[in-house]
Amino acid sequence: MTAFKALARAAEISQQYLVAASGLGACILILASAFMRYVLHMDFYGVEELIILSAYWLYFIGASLATREDTHISADMITSLMKSPRKLKLMKTAQHAISLAISVLGSVWAYNYLAWSFARSPKTQVLKIPIVWMQTPILIFFILSNFYLLGHLIADLRASGGKDGPA
Repeated sequence: MTAFKALARAAEISQQYLVAASGLGACILILASAFMRYVLHMDFYGVEELIILSAYWLYFIGASLATREDTHISADMITSLMKSPRKLKLMKTAQHAISLAISVLGSVWAYNYLAWSFARSPKTQVLKIPIVWMQTPILIFFILSNFYLLGHLIADLRASGGKDGPA
């Protein structure tokens, strides 16, 4: 196994654990909050902030996994109407190229957003959690998506390069 493949595998496993942990964390927090409110008649102050923190990590790291697997949500009604395999491959290549361009722009935006937050150090209202902990998975998502989309685009271009016959 090459070093790159080992790194990619480690990143995938890390993402899977993060998604599982953040999903489990959000569920436990919601259950604890409900138990405390309706059984113990107590409030769990700040639980919403912890749930939001878990949700950010769950959503954005899960989205990066979906990008890796090329199973993310897309509005590709045009491809469902196409019959030609050549046109389908061309459309998929165009989708990956456009997605990569948007992801690179998103990376720049996410980096600037995170840098802005580091400079100002905003915190949540109740638990005083630094907001950067909620913004970091956004940048991680875009960085990972850049790599995954670039890989998909390279695979598309190789497949249309004649190895499988005419596209």
